[in-house]
Amino acid sequence: MKKPQFKGYILEEILAYLIRTSGYKLITKAPSNDPDLNNKSNGLNLKGRGANHQIDVLGELNWIPAFNFPLRLMVEAKFCSKPTDIGVVREQVGILADVNQNYFVIKNTEPKPRYRYTSVIFSTSGFSEHAIDMAVAHQIQLADLSDEEYSGLREKITEFANNIFNNLEEIKKSIFHDIKKYVRNQLSIETNNIEINNSYKNACNKLINFVKNDYKELFIGMNQGGFMLLLKAENPEKFIEYAIKNSTHNIKINWKSIDNGKKWNIVPVDQESYKLTFKLPQKLHDWIFKTSKNKFDEAISQKEKHFSKISIYYHNNSEGRDYVFNLKFNKKYLTGNND
Repeated sequence: MKKPQFKGYILEEILAYLIRTSGYKLITKAPSNDPDLNNKSNGLNLKGRGANHQIDVLGELNWIPAFNFPLRLMVEAKFCSKPTDIGVVREQVGILADVNQNYFVIKNTEPKPRYRYTSVIFSTSGFSEHAIDMAVAHQIQLADLSDEEYSGLREKITEFANNIFNNLEEIKKSIFHDIKKYVRNQLSIETNNIEINNSYKNACNKLINFVKNDYKELFIGMNQGGFMLLLKAENPEKFIEYAIKNSTHNIKINWKSIDNGKKWNIVPVDQESYKLTFKLPQKLHDWIFKTSKNKFDEAISQKEKHFSKISIYYHNNSEGRDYVFNLKFNKKYLTGNND
């Protein structure tokens, strides 16, 4: 295995931990009652209508939405120097079509469980225009990790990979599997011991401690337009504390001209008790800052259209309880010339 691929897999494991409270339970082994999931030497495999697909990170939503099948989410992460291109999205489109169509009605046989599969792609280098167009058309969510908010995470994963590879071009897959198992185990609530070579253990623990202590968790917000917002809290504990007490509350959304409006901040209108940061989806950014005649007026218009309500699902692991936080934007709370 080569370094870029290794970094992508490690990023997937970290993301599975950071978004663990978004309501999805990580599936690490095939359930006995699901004939379409299998454990193989290369990991978890999902049976499609035409082929089997190896899935690195698969989550299942804790509850079943009304009028829908149980939801399962495939997480794909790319750690590259160039923007993730259409080929990655096209592959996910094919996999989703194959697994969601894998159902046959056969008389006199026991019906098997059905699921609706969705997909999200994370990229440390953003996405090409063609990739974005393809993803929007096929309802695949994209999460851009290329801005400064995630520079520390990118640097730590690169440092970790350099320590593991130690000037080698490739490492054995067996070594990778041991490292992946150890990282997943240490980032999860599992208590079973995973043995790993001490030469790798120190590097793994350094990365794991950084993720747990510096990033802690990320939040997923869904807006009126169907865009997924990857939200990074300045202080996750303060946000959770405030949101549990005020599950529905009004917010201000600000952007700064210094980065041409790419990074937007959310704060509650009544007090500066928390701050959430997100990167504006590329399509919306281009429309506001490249196409519109007045970016200030258009920014307000798009906030009303797409961000009048942002829903954040949060699962409290210690309580075993699910919350829905509704963040509402109203232009009457505007302040400053960048709102």
